[in-house]
Amino acid sequence: MKILRGSGPLNGEAILDILLDQPRLAVHITEKLWRAFISGPPDATEVQRLAVLFRQHDYAIRPLLKALFMSSHFRAASNRGTMIKSPVELIVGTLRLLHVPVKAPEPLVPAGRQLGQDLFDPPNVKGWPGGNAWITSSTLLARQQFLQRVLRGQDTPSSTHGPMAPGLPPEPVTPTAATACYTASERPATQRAARLQSCSRAAHAALAGARIGHCSGGGLSQPKPFALPLHRDLGYGLQ
Repeated sequence: MKILRGSGPLNGEAILDILLDQPRLAVHITEKLWRAFISGPPDATEVQRLAVLFRQHDYAIRPLLKALFMSSHFRAASNRGTMIKSPVELIVGTLRLLHVPVKAPEPLVPAGRQLGQDLFDPPNVKGWPGGNAWITSSTLLARQQFLQRVLRGQDTPSSTHGPMAPGLPPEPVTPTAATACYTASERPATQRAARLQSCSRAAHAALAGARIGHCSGGGLSQPKPFALPLHRDLGYGLQ
């Protein structure tokens, strides 16, 4: 058997050793972590630096993640609000963030399917492509409608897919984190900045989904004004 530069009777551990000897492996893993935590296209120079550190620590993940999170790219304004959550991350994250009691999680599965992610049924062995592929003309509106229902406590059936999330509570939800952000906007400037820092970006992202507008007949209706302040870099509840 011959694999890359190794040959002979190779077992599993020997094959792994051959792969670990390839510098490209460290770069590949670093790029995947970059896309998962920072942005889409990685910075080639920074990836090379992190990959070298990764190999120097004998492929230990912890030093790599520490260096990644301490990197200036991790906090760069240009990388803020650029990642798109998967449907599962959007649904579960929003419900947890706003402390929405869900009696039965099973009805949330069709919601994920409508947003483009059918749990345990990926399109192929690689899984879902993720990133911008999550957003289409259909799933974009479905995300907006889901967030509206969570915030308004509504359970309106979808026109084509049936109820989106019957497990959601009938009473309107008051998002604590978002209310705190609204209260902070009315405080003196000396207190406002500190208070706003504690507000969850995810709460703003969820609330921003209500500003896209909704499908009305054959077109998109005018978005209704929303009372809570929103950060411009969060887009429409996609991050």
